[in-house]
Amino acid sequence: MAIRDGRLHVPRLAPAHTTAGLPVPDGEAWRLETTSGGSLDNLRLAHCPDYAAPLQPHQVRVRLHAGGVNFRDVVVALGIVNDPRPIGGEGAGTITETGSAVTDLQVGQQVMGLFNGIGASAVTDQRLVTPIPDGWTLTQAAAAPIAYLTAYYALHDLAHLQAGEHLLIHAATGGVGHAAIHVARHFGAHIHTTAHPTKWSTLHRLGIAEPDIANSRTLDFEDHYRSHTPGIDVVLNSLTGDHLDASGRLLRPGGRLIDMGKTDIRHPDTWTADHPETTYQAFDLMDGGEDTIAALYRRLQPLFHDGTLPPLPTRSYDIRHAPTAFRYLANARHTGKIALTL
Repeated sequence: MAIRDGRLHVPRLAPAHTTAGLPVPDGEAWRLETTSGGSLDNLRLAHCPDYAAPLQPHQVRVRLHAGGVNFRDVVVALGIVNDPRPIGGEGAGTITETGSAVTDLQVGQQVMGLFNGIGASAVTDQRLVTPIPDGWTLTQAAAAPIAYLTAYYALHDLAHLQAGEHLLIHAATGGVGHAAIHVARHFGAHIHTTAHPTKWSTLHRLGIAEPDIANSRTLDFEDHYRSHTPGIDVVLNSLTGDHLDASGRLLRPGGRLIDMGKTDIRHPDTWTADHPETTYQAFDLMDGGEDTIAALYRRLQPLFHDGTLPPLPTRSYDIRHAPTAFRYLANARHTGKIALTL
């Protein structure tokens, strides 16, 4: 397998037409899994007895109506990244049961948040879900948590982005990219972006001006932003290799590169030696634990409700056609988010 121009490539033979989709197990104790890494054809809907286990005091059981799909899910399914967590980490649905210590959530309430996989029914810690904002659909809600939590955590908690600073968002038409644009605009930062040229119209619709858009597929963005900015203060990175190094060269003294990528993680000391007076930090959303997620929700909820942070554009697939959705994401064809409906 290989990553070329931001797309995942694996050798594969598949039927020309597949319409039936993945078989759905009986009952509600099942989730999306892969039998082995290396091919998206290995995705399946499999029984998961853990989903039927009695709740712990601080847990809730949710009947999921939709689940979000992220790049991490694709690279795990392909065996590129070794991550023991199940495929599918976010969703939205209706609470069907609460643990004995849960007081702020009720049965029948619609919530969105982080889950241990995508299936008909899922269990999670109460701190990892939050009520769905008024006016949002369940599909929109399912696609929002990881993108907005990641963007806010990266830019606020890790980068300490300040008003007036210059921010470069790579692959800005994806889910986290969309979310980061809205979050950074709220913070008052100068926003600069990269994306594939075929997706620049998406950035125009988000209010990004032509001088603040560059090509994510080539290294031309380095010269472009060297001549169009006084230097970059923060990079929100998802690129690899030479693109990552070029981003480091754009940072001015005190600059911070926050890396949400999974396939080219650098050592902070080596980074600083190569890019003096700058810092590098790779992260995973769950690094801070459940209490951090709950604190992020408290900051995000008012911004959801007043429209500062809107729903993200979302393309949906029936969960029985998860392999098709994963291939679409792997080929970098999408803008915004992809969701699986149940």
